[in-house]
Amino acid sequence: MFINFLPLNIHKTLHIFICFLVSISKQGIVALIDVRPTNGICDISCLLCNKLHISHLSVGWQIPDTSDQDEFSFFYHPPSELISKAYATLIKELEWDRFTFFYEDDGSFIRLQEVINSWPYNNERIQFEKLEPDGDNRKTFKNVFGVLRISYHLIDCDVKNIQKYMKEIVSIETALTADALNHFEKAIRIMRQENMMEYVDPPEICFAENKAAYKEKAWIHETLFQNAEMAISDITITSERSAVVEFSMPFMSLGISMLVRERDPQEPDMFSFIKPLALDVWLYLATAYIIVSFVLLICARMSQGDWVNPHPCNQHPENLQNIWSLYNCMWLTVGSIMTQGCDILPRAAGSRWVTGMWWFFALIVTASYTANMSTFLSNSRRDNDIKDIKELSEQNEVSYGVLINGSTYNFFENSNDSVYQKIWTVMKSAKPTVFTNNNDEGRDRVVRSKGNYVFFMESTAIEYYMQRNCDLKMVGSKLDSKDYGIVLHKNSPYKRLVDNAILALQETGDLLTTKKKWWESDVKEGNCEKSTNEAEDNGSLQMKNTSGIFLVLGFGGILGFFVAIINFLLHARQISVKEKVRFIFIISNLLLYLNSNKGYWRRMNINIMK
Repeated sequence: MFINFLPLNIHKTLHIFICFLVSISKQGIVALIDVRPTNGICDISCLLCNKLHISHLSVGWQIPDTSDQDEFSFFYHPPSELISKAYATLIKELEWDRFTFFYEDDGSFIRLQEVINSWPYNNERIQFEKLEPDGDNRKTFKNVFGVLRISYHLIDCDVKNIQKYMKEIVSIETALTADALNHFEKAIRIMRQENMMEYVDPPEICFAENKAAYKEKAWIHETLFQNAEMAISDITITSERSAVVEFSMPFMSLGISMLVRERDPQEPDMFSFIKPLALDVWLYLATAYIIVSFVLLICARMSQGDWVNPHPCNQHPENLQNIWSLYNCMWLTVGSIMTQGCDILPRAAGSRWVTGMWWFFALIVTASYTANMSTFLSNSRRDNDIKDIKELSEQNEVSYGVLINGSTYNFFENSNDSVYQKIWTVMKSAKPTVFTNNNDEGRDRVVRSKGNYVFFMESTAIEYYMQRNCDLKMVGSKLDSKDYGIVLHKNSPYKRLVDNAILALQETGDLLTTKKKWWESDVKEGNCEKSTNEAEDNGSLQMKNTSGIFLVLGFGGILGFFVAIINFLLHARQISVKEKVRFIFIISNLLLYLNSNKGYWRRMNINIMK
């Protein structure tokens, strides 16, 4: 058995070489390892290997469509469809709602096809960014990490380029710290010139590209053992740390606060006047209205007292009249429940008793509706958002969490306050866990929760996130007060210089200017446009909540108008049939005397007789 390595430029005559080896070799060829791109087809060499029963091992990404028929062809890479399904399953399991896809060539989209097809339409669109293997991609990474603030990323590239891309990403992450170092370096140089003291360049750790070097413990460790003169980061001044290292005067004050997401505004309900009573109550009310109207009709028809003389001047009329038709009975009942009364009233004891009970029922229903409407309107104007930590501890609908093993985590764990202890107990026993591995994860969880998750973190970080997402806000007062300081080793000769430099930066406003430079952002996420009506809403009932009442009024008025027209036409038809006059003639005469104030029907009859 022997192994032959063939040059890549032999691909045009590879099939001839296979035939040659088969013919001269006594043992034949065991396998052919093909590193050429397949381009999605099984070429002559592939077909020849399958014909001669030679194992054909291909390392190309594009698997031929005839792979199921080529029994002796094997492929190093899995099919693109399988990789695409793996990507989609992984993204779904990790619950990504927004991510960046970095790619080098258009072939990467074949392996992302399943993700694109299954991506929910209500999620934010996928951010596609092309990387240049031989170019500078720091501008692309800066836009993704610094401006768009996307936390999840997928890179499809050559493995040889991974290290290059990682270095570019690290260089972008260290820009903020480098800018702060430059400001402090300038201030210290000025103080050194004024005091004629020797200046020592910062150690190499200050420019380390390893992200782990920026952890607080690493900074304190390096400073404690004097491997670095000072450490500049978001390091909180605590008594425990002050026992082993020296801190400069504070350059930023902060405190623990709550980061929440503003709830999405509720759509106005134009039929809010229906809400005080449930649907089943409205249905029962309508049923009771119909039943009582029929009962009143039967009682009025049966009672002798409701049959009256139609002609009071005639003491002995031949016929009596009963005005209680179904129409009049329903008019009485609806007038009662609308608290408007009626121009006709029953006379008999039975019908009056039924009417009195209906009036009592209408009184209770109307009063209950009015009271519930007032309560409903008050609750709709009330802000149900949590105002402080005490309200947060007294409810169980909104969950809350902190960064695990951070200073805020230790604050709740070691606090003696009853409210904070209750908060800590709930967080520790919550399932699934409410703790996060970093602040960005906590921010993303707040954004996804739509107001049902609160994240405790330092106020400066909350202000930073608020400047980049209009849906985020800080709630309540600060739970404590602490400061950021620069770490120096004990008896450092630069302690006084650093304090003076910080004081000078505060007096000149450079610290505030630097904070604005890095905190404020023109590119923001979320709903940044506030409605003018929302801004001008002073608690009064708005038109958007009462427009349904006007719709009911308009619909009822139009319906009554059409009923009047139909009644008018039916009456004209009756006159036409009775007097044997053309219907058009009747309509014209009715319209002619439509605006007459008196004598309408008398004139109409005269004209008809003529």
